[in-house]
Amino acid sequence: MHAEAKKHAVRFLAFVLILFAVLKGISIGIDGVCLKKKGIVTGRLQNVVGCMNEPANSLDIVVLGDSESYNSFSPMIFWKNNGVTSYVMGQSGQQITEAYNNLSEVLTKQNPRLVLLETNMLFRSPAAVSDKANVLYHAVNQNFSVFRFHNLWKRVGKASSSVMDNFFKGYTIVENVNAYEGSADYMAVNKKDSQISDHVRKYTQMIADLCKEKNIQLVFYTAPSPVNSCMGMSRAVTAYAKELGVPYYDLNLKTAELGINWQTDTYDKGDHLNASGAVKVSQYLSRQLAAFHLPNHQNETAYQSWARLEKDYEIRMMAVLERNTKWQISL
Repeated sequence: MHAEAKKHAVRFLAFVLILFAVLKGISIGIDGVCLKKKGIVTGRLQNVVGCMNEPANSLDIVVLGDSESYNSFSPMIFWKNNGVTSYVMGQSGQQITEAYNNLSEVLTKQNPRLVLLETNMLFRSPAAVSDKANVLYHAVNQNFSVFRFHNLWKRVGKASSSVMDNFFKGYTIVENVNAYEGSADYMAVNKKDSQISDHVRKYTQMIADLCKEKNIQLVFYTAPSPVNSCMGMSRAVTAYAKELGVPYYDLNLKTAELGINWQTDTYDKGDHLNASGAVKVSQYLSRQLAAFHLPNHQNETAYQSWARLEKDYEIRMMAVLERNTKWQISL
């Protein structure tokens, strides 16, 4: 009986090893497709895959965060103003565990000077059971792309340049306008949970430690958003940033300086910025982050694709400006 049980155990182990090898082999093949065929990956993973697809060690800034990040940060503004290369690795509803895993992954290919973290996700913390499931889920996905991109087969042969028409290094031009009609003093009026959980602190500390290990400057910023922001949250992030020794820009306290107009600069009643608001935020951040003396690549041959993309961005933005005559922005 003992010998029979041992035989079954050996067979099971052999099955697991074969399954592991098959899944890993398929995953390697899928990685090859995702990182080579532009436009085939859409949805939440589009920005992550896009960032991983950039030439090695070509990015100066990597941006982390939820939808507030990719609706507020426009890499083409940074390129135009400073010759700085950047990519928004934000995802809809991004959890801090995802931010850490994505950063860990991209740092195998990139050596940015600066990591910019949009802080809205610092106030999103899953329950303990959900958190453990998320950690396991992300660990499996990071190692087995067959699970991470399980719906990819639906798009094989359907990749289209039209998917990427308004997509610029993780930022997508959004021209819709749906005004915010609430209080102009929303920072004082809003009463939201201002606690940064132990779970979030743990993974944010891991991000900070990873940046320190790689000699990368970590910076926090909060995008203007009447729906998501309040003074309690601002004070909590300010204290936490001081604790970590991280520079922090709360742009909700700078809306007048930025020239934010809530009648024209949001597409969903103050939750997210549209293209007009994103230009204003990006113009401001490009000036502030110049203090970190990031390199200017505008005259470097290896970065001419950025110059071409800038021209495409300007053409598309000029067309948007012609349709939105109330916007008061300059590119």
